[in-house]
Amino acid sequence: MHFTCGFSRREFLARTSCFGAFYALAMRIPLPALAADLAGDPRISQTPLVDKGFAAVRKIGNGLYATISDYSKGTTTVCNGGFLIGKDAALLLEGFTTPTGAAFQMDALRMVSQVPVKAALDTHYHFDHSMGNSFYGVNNIPLWAHSSAAKRIVESYSPMQGADKEAVLAPLEKAVKDAKSDAQRAHAQSDLGAVTSVFQVASSSVLCLPNHPLDPAKLPMSIDLGGLTVVLESHPGHSGTDVIARVPAENVVYTGDLLFRGWYPVCFDEKATISGWRATLKKFAS
Repeated sequence: MHFTCGFSRREFLARTSCFGAFYALAMRIPLPALAADLAGDPRISQTPLVDKGFAAVRKIGNGLYATISDYSKGTTTVCNGGFLIGKDAALLLEGFTTPTGAAFQMDALRMVSQVPVKAALDTHYHFDHSMGNSFYGVNNIPLWAHSSAAKRIVESYSPMQGADKEAVLAPLEKAVKDAKSDAQRAHAQSDLGAVTSVFQVASSSVLCLPNHPLDPAKLPMSIDLGGLTVVLESHPGHSGTDVIARVPAENVVYTGDLLFRGWYPVCFDEKATISGWRATLKKFAS
């Protein structure tokens, strides 16, 4: 794994937590400040629908809910997600890190609506968005994702299933040991931390692949949930498999990991493209 973003490796390593180097930057987010910044939007409920510590669900618009994770309190969900509810159907966003995380969001949906679930959407293939997909599988919920997502899940995480942890990590540990400089050692250590964290999750998870591939050439695609139209779009940037959910009537976009607010974007994926990402963000801002 080679990080392509230009950020101080020493500073990055200094903030590395047990959940991997690329989550270390979360420690830089002034969460109270972000909460205060959003408090002025009248669409956002001041009281969470439910708060389990590791994640809270809050209403952010007419039929729109956001699941916001706090991984300082647990890694059940890790990524953010949400759900959208129309008069006829609902759409769930993200598989999260664990089936328990996906179940938490489903339970939150059922607190406010009993409409059938049309589908769940993985905004991209990364483990913190997809390792909980098995919840949807056992509940016969269609799982949507970019047409390349299933292949990337298999390529990235199936080799870790049943693999020997020491064998997987040995080359990375050797790179740390053999480093010729502090910068080289910090680079190697951050890679080791990230792969260790991913291995711990992937090796203990049942891989469940999206069964409704979304061809990016056929996007955008509009979905009518019953009085609520959601537009699915594919944009370059974070992973090569990124799909967003836009709600034009509410001027709300569920961006997946195409938007990092307040900290440096994670761009280690081999399919990440900074130039494409910049163009995507310009579209979001327009």
